[in-house]
Amino acid sequence: MPANSPEDHVIDYRAAEQLLAAKDPRGAIKLLDNVIAAHPENTAARLLRARAFFAGAQLRGAELEFSLVLER
Repeated sequence: MPANSPEDHVIDYRAAEQLLAAKDPRGAIKLLDNVIAAHPENTAARLLRARAFFAGAQLRGAELEFSLVLER
């Protein structure tokens, strides 16, 4: 299986959800960066990354992600 298969992106997304729930927003952002790089149209991943930015007090990043979602 290739390193960046769709299944890997789903696993990364689910792991990012768990990291955010465990109060590790930076870890979640790192995983979501890969998912969004492969699937920039993925609204759920962008919303989760915006929440992770917000939880990590990276307010500018959160604002940018939320803006991208709202523009769709």
